[in-house]
Amino acid sequence: MSNKIKSSTSLFNARNLLIEKKFNEAVVAYQRLIEAQPKNGELYLELSSCLISLGQIDEAVVVIKNGLQSIPKNLESACRLQLAQCYLSQHRFDEAASLYEEILRSNPSDLGAISGMVFIHLKDGYPSKALSIMEPLKSMYVDHPLFLVNYSLSQFECMNVNNALECLLEIIERFPDNKEAFSNALLLANYTVRHDEFLDRIKKKNSNPFPVLDSNLIKTPRNKKLRIGFVSGDFCLHPVGYFLLSILKGLKDYEVEIYAYSNSSRVDFLTTQIQSYCDKYIQILNFSVEQLISSMRSDNLDIMIDLAGHTAGNRLDIFANRVARVQASYLGFMESTLNPGIDYLITDEIHAPKEESAQYSEQLVYIPKCRFNFTPPIQAPSIEALPFSSNGYITFGCFSNVTKFSNDCLDLWAKVLLNVPDSRLKLRHKSLVDPNIQGEILKRFKMHAVPPGRIEFYGGHKYDTYLKAYSEVDVMLDSIPFSGATTSCESLWMGVPIITMHGNFPAARQTSSILSALGESEWIAHSADDYIQIAKDLPKQIERLYKFRLSIREKINKSALGNSTIFTKYFYDALLEMLKRSGF
Repeated sequence: MSNKIKSSTSLFNARNLLIEKKFNEAVVAYQRLIEAQPKNGELYLELSSCLISLGQIDEAVVVIKNGLQSIPKNLESACRLQLAQCYLSQHRFDEAASLYEEILRSNPSDLGAISGMVFIHLKDGYPSKALSIMEPLKSMYVDHPLFLVNYSLSQFECMNVNNALECLLEIIERFPDNKEAFSNALLLANYTVRHDEFLDRIKKKNSNPFPVLDSNLIKTPRNKKLRIGFVSGDFCLHPVGYFLLSILKGLKDYEVEIYAYSNSSRVDFLTTQIQSYCDKYIQILNFSVEQLISSMRSDNLDIMIDLAGHTAGNRLDIFANRVARVQASYLGFMESTLNPGIDYLITDEIHAPKEESAQYSEQLVYIPKCRFNFTPPIQAPSIEALPFSSNGYITFGCFSNVTKFSNDCLDLWAKVLLNVPDSRLKLRHKSLVDPNIQGEILKRFKMHAVPPGRIEFYGGHKYDTYLKAYSEVDVMLDSIPFSGATTSCESLWMGVPIITMHGNFPAARQTSSILSALGESEWIAHSADDYIQIAKDLPKQIERLYKFRLSIREKINKSALGNSTIFTKYFYDALLEMLKRSGF
C-alpha cells in the first residue's frame, strides 16, 4: 500500500473516531498524522477539537496556534474561531473578543463570532450591546435556532422577558427537538407575572427534546451503603455549589457513598472542596447521552439527583433514560422538570403546597421548614451599624439580577419610595453598568414621579466587596415575581431583613420559605398593599431593625437553614422516603 493511501486511510480512521466521540483514541491518531504531515494545518484544527472535547483546553490552544502557521486560507476563520472559544473557556475574555472582532471585520455575519461577542457583552453587563449586534441580522438567521435562542436571551437580559418567551415559543413550534429553547422557556416563565399563561402554552407545545433511548430498568441488587449520584454543571463558585457543600459534608456522617457527575470544565476552590466529600467525581462534559447511559448504570446508583433542572449546563437527557433506581430533581430548579424520567422533586411545603401537587410530573418529597441549607460565605465581614443611624432616612436595596425587575416590581418599589419619606433605593448588579438598562428602570420610576436622585445604580464587584455593600442598606426589597434565594440568604446573614411578596408559584415563594424557616414571617406580604405597609411602618420601628441585626446570625445558625446537622438529617430522611415509595 502506498504512503498516500496509508495516510488517507489513517485520516479516515481518525475522523471516524472523532465522529464516534472516541476522543482519546482520536488524539493519538491525529498526533501520528501530524508527525507525518507537519504542514497539514487541517489536522491541527481537528486535533484541537478532540482536545476541547476532552476538556484539555490549554493543550488545544497550543495545537491551534501551531496550526495557524500552516492552515489553508479557507480554514483561517474557523481556526481563529476555535482559538477564541478556547480563550472563552479559559476566561481570557479580552483575547477572545479581539479574535471575534477580527473575524467579524471580514465576515460581519459569522454566527460563531456573533455568538461569542453576545456572550462577552452579557458577561460584562452590557445586554443592550448584545441585542444591538443581533437585531440587524434577524432576517438573515430566521431559520437558525442557535441564533434565535441567543436573540431571545439577549431580549431577556434587556428585561424584555415576555418578548423573549414569545420568541422561544416560536422556536419550540418550529424546532420541537431544540433542548435549549424548551429549557429556557420553562426557566424564563418564572420571571414574569404571566407565569401561568406561559407555562400552559409551553406544555401545550407537547415538545419532547429529551427522548428515551434506552428504557431498561436497573436490575442489579441494592448497595449495602446508600449510593447517591449528583449531576450538575455548577460544582463551583455558584449558588448550587454553595448550597450543596454543607449537605455533602453532612452526609459523610451517614452510611452513604457520593458520586458527582460534573457537566462543566470549570474548577475552583469550591470545586476542590466538593470533590473532597465525594467517593467518585466524574467529568461528563461533551459526552453523549448514549455514552453515559451504560457507564452510569455500571455505577449501580440507588438515587440520582439532578441539580440543574432547566438551568444552564443541565443533562436532563440522561434522566430521560433510567440510570438509577430512583431519580429526583433538587436545588437548581424549583418547578416540575416535565421530564418523565424524574420520579421526585425534593422541595418544601411553602414552595410547593400539597394542594398543588397535580401540577407536577414528579411526586413531591418534602424537606421540613425550607429546602435550602445555607453555607455562610467565609469572606463575609462582620455586621456593621444600621445605616439609618447616620443617614437619618431608610435605605432600601436589591442586589438581584435585573432580569427579575418586572414592571410590576418596579411599580411597587416606586410606591414604596413615595410612601417612605426621604428613602433611597440602592440597586446592584453587573448589568447596571449598561446605560440603557439604567434608562429603562428610571423611566418606570419617572412614571410614578419618583425623582431619579433617590435611586442609585452599582455594577458588579468582587464578592467580598459585594457582601460589604449590604452594610449600606437598612432593608432589602425582594424582586417580584421571581424572589431571591442566594441573595436573600446573603442579605439576612449580613443583618439586613427583606420585604417579600408571597406569590402564586414556587419561584415567587423562595424568600417566603427562607423567612418562615427563621420565624421571621412578619416580613412576608400577601398583597401589594401589605408590601407597602411593611415598608411604610419602618421609620417608626428603628429599634426593631437594630435588634434584627444583633440576633439574625444566631437564628440562622440554630435553624435548619444554617445548621447542616439538622438539615442533613432532613435530607437523608427524604432520600429514604423516595426509596421506600419506589419499593426499594
